Amino acid sequence: MAIDIIHPNKEQMGQMVGVQADVFDMTATPVMTTQTITSTKAMLPASPKSGRKMMFVTNTDELRTVRIGSNGISEKVGMLVEPKHTIKVIFDTSSPQEVWAIATGAEVKVEVIEA
Repeated sequence: MAIDIIHPNKEQMGQMVGVQADVFDMTATPVMTTQTITSTKAMLPASPKSGRKMMFVTNTDELRTVRIGSNGISEKVGMLVEPKHTIKVIFDTSSPQEVWAIATGAEVKVEVIEA
């Protein structure tokens, strides 16, 4: 009796390792901004959307990294966003939080989508 080799597709692999599919929540009108981040920490975005449930932060730079986190971030502390990568931030709408960003070197442009 022959043994069949089964290769899972992208969705099946994501389910096996606990990765969610690429989803963009359009239950609320998204707000999109572009912001330049420097070595001085800044709130991300400068004027947050009220009642936001999620935010996508994309580092548009080809080489430089940026860090995001709470007000206590620094060039060495915070979640690192690699060049050309996107981070999804999920919020509790009953307890709004501020997100801060700082460049780890020269200035970096980020795209922010809030929904």
